Amino acid sequence: MYEAHLQLEAVTPIFMRGADQAKAEIRAASIKGLMRWWFRALAGSYFGNDIVGLRKAEEYVFGSTEQRSRVVVEVEAPEPCKFEIKGTIEERLNRRKNEYSLRPKIEILMKDCNGGQKEPNFPIPNYLFFSIKMFVEDIAKTTLDEVLNKFGIRNRFKDRERIKRVFRSRGLNYPNDLNKLFFGKLCENAPSYHSPKSKFKLRVKGYDQTSFKLSIATLWLMSNFGGMGFRSRRGAGSVIVSKVDKVKPTNLQNEVENLFRYDWRNLDDASKFWHDCAKKLYETFRSQTTDEKSAKSPYSTIANMIILEYGDSYCNCFEALRKVEEIYAGELKRSESCSGKFRPRYENGIRFVFADRDDPNCEDFSHVVVKDLGDLEKTSERRFYFGLPMIYANWNSRIEGYNPTNPNTSYSRRTSAILMTVKKRGERFVPLVIILLGQFLPDHDGRFILIKDNSKKIIQIIDNGKPFDNDCFVSWLKNEVVREFKKRGFNVVYPKKGVFM
Repeated sequence: MYEAHLQLEAVTPIFMRGADQAKAEIRAASIKGLMRWWFRALAGSYFGNDIVGLRKAEEYVFGSTEQRSRVVVEVEAPEPCKFEIKGTIEERLNRRKNEYSLRPKIEILMKDCNGGQKEPNFPIPNYLFFSIKMFVEDIAKTTLDEVLNKFGIRNRFKDRERIKRVFRSRGLNYPNDLNKLFFGKLCENAPSYHSPKSKFKLRVKGYDQTSFKLSIATLWLMSNFGGMGFRSRRGAGSVIVSKVDKVKPTNLQNEVENLFRYDWRNLDDASKFWHDCAKKLYETFRSQTTDEKSAKSPYSTIANMIILEYGDSYCNCFEALRKVEEIYAGELKRSESCSGKFRPRYENGIRFVFADRDDPNCEDFSHVVVKDLGDLEKTSERRFYFGLPMIYANWNSRIEGYNPTNPNTSYSRRTSAILMTVKKRGERFVPLVIILLGQFLPDHDGRFILIKDNSKKIIQIIDNGKPFDNDCFVSWLKNEVVREFKKRGFNVVYPKKGVFM
């Protein structure tokens, strides 16, 4: 039996949960699933388009329904900490129904819970962690309903004075008593997370040297390029292997320790650790000839990654996350649209460089996709390629991927090919962008499914008179997206030959 005892440290907040969705839990099964994903990216660089051989190699290391895994993962995690939530309860008028209701207006704060009470609080990154923010806001709404229901109060009022009378009749001072009751209960219900600097122990066991070394290699990849849990592609869940405690047999101790001295700039050097094992698996399980194997894999692999590093570093992870959000989403402003209406919106971020515009001379989002079911052949919209589904909440619409082999079944989900994270070098925090080149969807030709009000419509994006296919997608990532990140202070550190410089 081969075995490694490692210490992992959270670089950014980790949002990983089990059966209890409000309680943070570092789960061995989830970590193993992430290792499996990075194994595909690693081994896919050797197997190319030999998907059958790649699947056999993956099953050999991580198991399947027909054979047990040759890798065992065990984890010991510290107690999580809770979000700090501040704010008040506000009255909202529903003009269509001409009635008032009460809604919590909250600010969600996070901190390094392992740094002591003097550690400052930081607001949650609203755009990067938007699903986490929505989750906490939903808990706040449910908590307010629980408090109101306890006193038999229905959260609907035809006039504002009635709100005060209802609360007075139950011996409550409005709004002071309600705020105390609400935030006291919300403090109990607040969900938890594992904060930066949280340390947990990880034990990895392998039944043979090949499986063991490849599993350790996947941890190196995850700790340098990926993360754990929710929103790990948008900055959350970043970890590093901070210490190698023990390795069995002892003759592998130095080799494993040396591996984790490399960082994201040393991918080629680190690959020497796993090269012989990966090559051995390829030679054992390949199902095609060498010539056929040499065809480039259509999937994301470490062989076709682009790694960009920001030119500055920060003293804590929250400042680094704020910079990532500023670059990707832009700044949230309340500005005037072309129609003369004022509304809050993000401006100047990379994501919105590729948004649709109703008028090229006006910095306004038309959302022509859902507003008038217009023809997209001449649109500049590319945000679908940052991940699916794309939700237009105000229009009750969403965009999903088109499946040419079965048009009645859409691709409801496609993760983003752009992974943004924050890693640690010494005591400084560095924003990274990992671009995973590979096909967007099988046989993609620029078609998407617009689902609106229970109806569906096929839309298609045309580029220079041709369908925006998978080759266009890869070219767009390599050139236009990389260019936008470089314009905002990122530098390509891999590949190192200067192809993208």
